[in-house]
Amino acid sequence: MPDRRQGPEGSRGHSTPTAAPTVPDPEELAVDEIVLTADGAIITVGSCAAGARCPRCGRRVKHMHSRYHRTIADLPWQGMPVTLKLTTRKFFCHWKTCSQRVFTERLPGTVRHYGRHTVRAAAIVEALGLAVGARPGARLAQALGLIATADIILRSLRKRHLLTPRTPRVLGVDDWAWKKRRTYGTLLCDLETGHIVDLLPDRRGETLATWLTYHPGIEFISRDRGGEYAVAAARAAPQAIQIADRFHLLMNLTDAMTRVLTPHMAARRSAYRRACELVPEVGIKKSATRANSCRKKGDKQRTRAIPPATLKQWQAQHHPPWPHQIRREACRQFRRERFERAHALRADKHPMTAIARELGVCRRTIRRWLASSRVPDWSVRSELPRVAPRTQRFTASLRARVAQGCLNATTLFGEIKDMGYTGCYQAVRRAVAPMRPAPGKRVLPPSRRFPPSPQETTWLLRADQGPNKAPLAPLDTQFVQLLRAEVCEINHADALRERFEVMLKERDYNALRPWLAAAELTGLKGFADGIRKDFDAVLAALCFPWSQGATEGHVNRLKAVKRTMYGRGSFELLRHRVLHYAA
Repeated sequence: MPDRRQGPEGSRGHSTPTAAPTVPDPEELAVDEIVLTADGAIITVGSCAAGARCPRCGRRVKHMHSRYHRTIADLPWQGMPVTLKLTTRKFFCHWKTCSQRVFTERLPGTVRHYGRHTVRAAAIVEALGLAVGARPGARLAQALGLIATADIILRSLRKRHLLTPRTPRVLGVDDWAWKKRRTYGTLLCDLETGHIVDLLPDRRGETLATWLTYHPGIEFISRDRGGEYAVAAARAAPQAIQIADRFHLLMNLTDAMTRVLTPHMAARRSAYRRACELVPEVGIKKSATRANSCRKKGDKQRTRAIPPATLKQWQAQHHPPWPHQIRREACRQFRRERFERAHALRADKHPMTAIARELGVCRRTIRRWLASSRVPDWSVRSELPRVAPRTQRFTASLRARVAQGCLNATTLFGEIKDMGYTGCYQAVRRAVAPMRPAPGKRVLPPSRRFPPSPQETTWLLRADQGPNKAPLAPLDTQFVQLLRAEVCEINHADALRERFEVMLKERDYNALRPWLAAAELTGLKGFADGIRKDFDAVLAALCFPWSQGATEGHVNRLKAVKRTMYGRGSFELLRHRVLHYAA
């Protein structure tokens, strides 16, 4: 038997050591042969140790039982896949106290037990799976010359050992959507370090309570308002202080203000109509609230229009034809060939009945084809004379009404119907559409303008006062002033809203009870009742600095990782990837 003992350079004899050995661990393996093929490099290696240690008792033995061969994938070389043909030995363990009789030689520096990749190649496969997922990782591995499929990457991640989640002192709890409005999970974050602690597969209170039971010692739990998280935290961690998130408190307050403004539709409409009369030159333009949604569209650079003469040529060069266009062109080509075939058969003195039988069409069609000198266009509608629409004699009346500001097609349909119109509503709508002015130049009389919605009015009230007062358009400013003067209830509710925001900003917990007493007499009574139900958590939000900011940031990052998996990955893969990045 040849001696396989070698130096640390990974080859036999007394060759010069190299910086990068050919095999993963030169102290365990010796190279027998290297063969380069079209599919990659094949390296035949064998163990160079004199004996082996029993995996059960740990004693070294030398009595060999047999040999067998293993095929192991290694790191690529110059972009070529590398495969190791490993000859592994089995040994006898003759110690009476050991229950293991035959065992396989272990090579911990080269390959894991039952592994199909070397240790260094398995680390790269695992890193690809953690970085981009299974299928993208398999495509990237193929481009790099590494032998790894999507299933291999998933198995390597399942074998990966995750550290036991540590028990944080301050825990942030928030839900995240795996499938929006269908499937949700729970994210747990350590607010002191800003790292993710764990991911839970759902957002049920029982799941969170089980996790809290196995991780005692939590002092603070930051969460959103109410829900199952509050009940689970009170049952499984009664010693922890629950803290309501201040951002969610502000959002709940905004929703409460919207509910206060919703019943006052008549007051908002009246205030907006008078504001349009007082500021006529601004009434033509869009208000600040509605212009914000269109501002981003105007910032985009407009592309140069393509001349109509070269539009089809440009589309043919830059856009491939659609499937329906391909099918339509194929049908036209088939009809064109039959038309030419009919003329050729007629030129050879074939009777019309035989031509119709061969082409599979009726004789009337053959007669029409033979009477024409060119291929029919098969567009029957274009050959028919155009009939004047029924709205033509009412065009002058429609233009006059549109110029007066009436742009509602239903109203115009009723008016011309009284004048004798007998057509349908769709024809009127199509006739009125080109008469309307462009969206940016649309001018409506004050009586036809719509007032801001309750949500828009809430943000206008917030922007009109406070230390961070934002400049409003003259129309919005006038509308807010008239609305405050007309409805006193809105003034009281808005004043309480401002007091609550200042209280949250200054962390004035002594002002919470007086504020609740004052809110009981206004339209914010429902919001005040919700705070009373969760009073301890809201009071803790004013006493302690912890909030859900770090947790919400991790939820956004989790969504980015989830979207790279295109919805095909499992929760297990997502948990491995997220916790790997958080470590």
